[in-house]
Amino acid sequence: MRALRVLVLASALAIWHGSTASAVEPDGFFGETEIRDLVSGTTFEGEFVDGVKWREAYHTDGSLDYDAHNAHWVGDWHADGELFCTFYRGVIEGGCYLVRQMSANCYYFYVAGVGIDQPRMSRGIEDRQNWYARGWRKNAVSTCPDQAVS
Repeated sequence: MRALRVLVLASALAIWHGSTASAVEPDGFFGETEIRDLVSGTTFEGEFVDGVKWREAYHTDGSLDYDAHNAHWVGDWHADGELFCTFYRGVIEGGCYLVRQMSANCYYFYVAGVGIDQPRMSRGIEDRQNWYARGWRKNAVSTCPDQAVS
């Protein structure tokens, strides 16, 4: 009986470790095709690291509609290698991000550069921990953590 309890505990720990390990250390940043497949024709909702909520619709023609900070902007998006870029018409704000999937419907965005065409970012451990925004596809339940954003 003791051997069975040890086996059950070991199995439970292996399952728990496997599920948490994938959430803590995902495989890597999305590539160009993965980014396009993820966002094209999709609306995302999310929050910035400071807790401000946002919504952005990425149209198949490369245009976008963005709502945040009590404002609505239109703009354009594109993917180039590992960069996912969003720029807004009539304002200089916008930039490029690296995208990492953290769970089934939770994606973290890391700033790669603001207002420039080909930004680059270090990929050290500190960068993987310092996300700028996180979001989820609006047409599915979010799997992002519920706890307050710091």
